[in-house]
Amino acid sequence: MGTLTLKQQCQWVRKLRPELECSIRRGTLTVRGRYRPGPRSREYLVEIMYRLKEGRPKVRVLSPLLRSRTGDGFIPHVWDYGAFVGPCVFFTKNDEWTTRKKIAKTIVPWTELWLFYYELWLGTGTWHGGGIDHEPVKRLEEQSVATAPDSNLTLGAAHG
Repeated sequence: MGTLTLKQQCQWVRKLRPELECSIRRGTLTVRGRYRPGPRSREYLVEIMYRLKEGRPKVRVLSPLLRSRTGDGFIPHVWDYGAFVGPCVFFTKNDEWTTRKKIAKTIVPWTELWLFYYELWLGTGTWHGGGIDHEPVKRLEEQSVATAPDSNLTLGAAHG
C-alpha cells in the first residue's frame, strides 16, 4: 500500500473514530477531539495536524495546557514543533509511523496512551510510558490556547 492521501486518512478517521472531528483545509488534515484518560482525570482537547509534504503528524494538547510537575517547565516525552510543544507519540527514525499508516489506528490511540502516562507521571514523578529518551524541552510556558475552538468531541474512552 502506498501513501494514504489526506482524504483517505479523513475517511478512515470518520469510519474508525466517528466521535472525532476531521477536516481538510489548505492541504492540512486536522483531527480534533476530547479525551479523558481516567475517571478522575481532566478532559483534554487534542488536535492532530498532518500535511503530506511534512510527512508526519503533529500532536497538540489545546486545553488544558500541559504542565510540569515542579514548575520547571520539564515534561518527559514531548516534541518541540517550533510553534508549539506537543506529546511525542512515536520515534521518527524507527518508521513507527509512516505515510502508509492510518492516523486513526496509530496516532490517535498513541496520543490517548500518552495522555494516560502523562497523568500517571503528574501523580508519581515517574514516566511509565516507555519510549526513547531525548533532549528535554522547556518551552511549555510559551504555549497558548487562544485559537483553541470549543468542542464537545470525545477522543476516547477512559482507561481504567
